[in-house]
Amino acid sequence: MNGRTRVLVQSLFMAALFAVPSFADDDEELKKDLTAVIALQGLPCGEVVAVMKLAEDDFAVTCRDETGIACT
Repeated sequence: MNGRTRVLVQSLFMAALFAVPSFADDDEELKKDLTAVIALQGLPCGEVVAVMKLAEDDFAVTCRDETGIACT
């Protein structure tokens, strides 16, 4: 493996290593935002624990009390 290839592989590995925590932060922020949206609509939820993206700005969520709610 030549020097340029090794540097490229190491750079990609480091970028992937540092990119993973940012996805977790975005997911937690999305859960908080969707919890607030559900509460503003007056629906019982408590706290969003899982999110599945169905389409652009369309989510299916699972609440802490195990109810499933679709948010658009």
